Amino acid sequence: MKPAKISRSAWTCMALLLATTAFAANKANKGFFEISDPLTVSGHVLKPGEYKLTWEGTGGDVQAMILSHGKLVMTVPAHMTDLNQPEPNNAVVSRKNDDGSRSLAEVDFAGKKYALSFDNGAAVRSTSSAGSQ
Repeated sequence: MKPAKISRSAWTCMALLLATTAFAANKANKGFFEISDPLTVSGHVLKPGEYKLTWEGTGGDVQAMILSHGKLVMTVPAHMTDLNQPEPNNAVVSRKNDDGSRSLAEVDFAGKKYALSFDNGAAVRSTSSAGSQ
């Protein structure tokens, strides 16, 4: 083989490897949660129901996309929080606001040692029955 063909093949393989790695990383950046009462997130109200979370980034501040029935509901800033041990269940952590409403503070994911935080206020944990999907 000529050196030019070897180089072209190497670049093609490297591009495929990077694309596969990027796809696998994005696939891991998702989780599910369910709420039974309305919760506010960044000024928007989430109605009771099941939601999917996807995010871009691997640490610190990330952009979280909240989807319902495959449709984007909102994109909000979030923060990755490391946990000491994996959570046994999906869980939603909410915070009671001064007006009596509740805000989404954190989502924990079953079997994961991280959570997505949406607010730094005091929070009350309520475990979701959504399970890991």
